[in-house]
Amino acid sequence: MAISRCVFFPHSPFLAVSKETHHYKGFLPEIFHGRPTIRKAAHVYRRLCDNKMAISDLQGAVGNQIKYVIRDIITSIVFNRALCQLLRQSFNKVYRILKLVTITSLRDAVRNLANLVGRGSI
Repeated sequence: MAISRCVFFPHSPFLAVSKETHHYKGFLPEIFHGRPTIRKAAHVYRRLCDNKMAISDLQGAVGNQIKYVIRDIITSIVFNRALCQLLRQSFNKVYRILKLVTITSLRDAVRNLANLVGRGSI
């Protein structure tokens, strides 16, 4: 089985993945337009945090917690290949949660987002 150069960090042989078993086709294509990189992840994070429909009305500690969870999700795309499958399946769900969040459901939204990155609660 041929091993390709590292997907995320070309200089690191420990993160090399098989061409036959690891595919990025369809992985958030509308946002990443290809393979995730740190620069692209940072762009997505800024885009989510600046999205007027999603979190522009959130204020205080709870709003900041949601931003931190988003940051962790985006960071996980780059640094943790084990979460790629989960993220691929749940990113649209995360976006819908953010898009529909209201002041009365902030706590539930934070909990739901935290669960997506493997935490029980914040």
